[in-house]
Amino acid sequence: MGDWDVVVVGAGPAGAMAAKFLAAGGLRVLVLEKRRLPRYKACGGGLSAKVTGFLSTTGWQGWQKTVQDVTKRVVLTFRGMDGVEVSFADPLIHMVMRDSFDQSLVEWSRQAGAELWEGFEVKAVQEMDGGVAVGDGKTTVTAGFLVAADGATSRVARHLGMTGHRRLGMALEAELMVDRPTLQRYQGAVWLNHGNGNWGYDWIFPKGGHLSAGTGTFRHKARVVMQGINDYLDQLGVRAECLLHRKAHPIPTLVQDHPILHSRRCLLVGDAAGLVDPFCGEGIFYALQSGIIAAETILRQPKAGEPDLGNYSWRIGRELLPEFKYASLVAKLVFGLPRLMHRLVQKKPEIMQMVASVVFGSHSYRELYTFLAGQHWALRRLVR
Repeated sequence: MGDWDVVVVGAGPAGAMAAKFLAAGGLRVLVLEKRRLPRYKACGGGLSAKVTGFLSTTGWQGWQKTVQDVTKRVVLTFRGMDGVEVSFADPLIHMVMRDSFDQSLVEWSRQAGAELWEGFEVKAVQEMDGGVAVGDGKTTVTAGFLVAADGATSRVARHLGMTGHRRLGMALEAELMVDRPTLQRYQGAVWLNHGNGNWGYDWIFPKGGHLSAGTGTFRHKARVVMQGINDYLDQLGVRAECLLHRKAHPIPTLVQDHPILHSRRCLLVGDAAGLVDPFCGEGIFYALQSGIIAAETILRQPKAGEPDLGNYSWRIGRELLPEFKYASLVAKLVFGLPRLMHRLVQKKPEIMQMVASVVFGSHSYRELYTFLAGQHWALRRLVR
């Protein structure tokens, strides 16, 4: 069987959640993380109501201590202007910093019995009869199964030749110290912007004492993203007193309808599997879900004989991917016709309410796409 029952590569939400449920199921679990925790993670850091609702079903309450702001308003602009605002009675997004959120989740997995090795950068992966071997050039560990949670540029996926199911976009996120009036202006709200020509959107998320600003694209690379965030902040007149962090990171999205996300003894989860919402770039929700599905798949394997991990890819395809199909269709409408769509939102703010309800989890992307497609008469009037 090896030194461990399961090795999990990567201590983000997908890896930590998988490790927790595997350890709680009685398996010997080792989590390998190439950096030291807590580590800065380039991410907007927004826990949607869909995420927090899902977390409540797992029994983990630690996320609540990491919240830095709670938003109940959404402001959508077009190239920094013509803002449309909608408000909600319940929180839409809880804002966190990923270093504290991820570390808290890892500690939860350790309480369940998982072991964490920090500073272990995986450089070699080998599947063998009876298990897998993972090495960093100095130390090799073996296990019965491997969960690859090492992000969008997953080295495990590359070693296994399992990268053809996804493509990479790009996002740039910056943590900005601003003056108090600017901070107060943006607190309690999610600020979104489109129309800057990047087939994506820009954002400002409030944190405890600073702003998280970013821009993302599903089609372009670093140069477009770098210019995009500069344009957005200039359009809003936001001036940073101090730049705390500024970092680009890839955004993976699926390019196959029925991807194979498993091998004989390895499973891809979270960003490594390309499980990112192709419209809003949400990754945490799908990371958490895929981590649990991976754990459940491994726990159901026979103790003797050849395993069959095919149920994992099947469950991902059945439980997660149908929404991605309609999210992609929504993206084509919104990102393909940004000016027209913004004029429609100005005319019908209830569209923003509907979009936000998808984030809440009270509506599906299929319902949203059907709703938007039903606005063709209003679109025709705007074109005229």
